[in-house]
Amino acid sequence: MALPKFVTASGVAISFAPNAAGIWLIGREDAQSGIHPDVDLTPYDTEQTVSRRHAQISLMNGQYMLTSLTTTNWTK
Repeated sequence: MALPKFVTASGVAISFAPNAAGIWLIGREDAQSGIHPDVDLTPYDTEQTVSRRHAQISLMNGQYMLTSLTTTNWTK
């Protein structure tokens, strides 16, 4: 099964690194808090609308599922 890709609104495709657990955290990096998401959207989020722990993608039963982890800025 191919790994998922995240595509930004501007069309930039971000590939996911292989992950044995099949769970990827999407968000913004924050070194002070020790938050280092698998998919770091810091360079693409100029308006800071992405939370540090914004969403996660999980591989379950051969399908990818997106789960929003925040209600502040929502997930589109």
